Amino acid sequence: VVYNIYYRNLTVNYSRSFIIMICSLCLILSMTFASSVQAGLIFDIRYVIMFFGILFGGLTTGWILLVEFMIYRLYIGGTGVIDAIIILVITFPLSVMLASVYQRTRHRLWIVFTAGISFSFIPLTLLYITKPDYIMNHLLFNILAIPVQNSLGIWLLITMFNKSVTDKELSLKYIQNEKAE
Repeated sequence: VVYNIYYRNLTVNYSRSFIIMICSLCLILSMTFASSVQAGLIFDIRYVIMFFGILFGGLTTGWILLVEFMIYRLYIGGTGVIDAIIILVITFPLSVMLASVYQRTRHRLWIVFTAGISFSFIPLTLLYITKPDYIMNHLLFNILAIPVQNSLGIWLLITMFNKSVTDKELSLKYIQNEKAE
């Protein structure tokens, strides 16, 4: 939505600085208004935002989001801080790898699906190892709500952004053709 509003009258598509600003804002909002069933353990779409930022903004955007995530997660605190950092150590390189594969393949839906499931499975597995009682007490939330939130969120975000970018490219080509005529 922000993309469509911001780039409506501009004669360029998107920029890395736009991706950095929007992803940074979304990361803060996501972590601030996260879903939680136990104090200190917060679940949000930060890994989805990180993947999106790397995918469309590049590795520099990813590093900026990584630093922002670390600072803000340490500021929020809670019992899940160490778990969140360990999960990020695993999901960040995975995001870089999946973004690279996404750029090179035609089967992008599978990459998006893999990212959504991975960003759900990795935290679930780590939390099961470190806090098995939490996982078992909130099993439905952890095996249903989180995977749906991540998988659906990443699919919607990437699909809608790609559609907006394609529409903008068509609009720019139309404007160029009109100028040429």
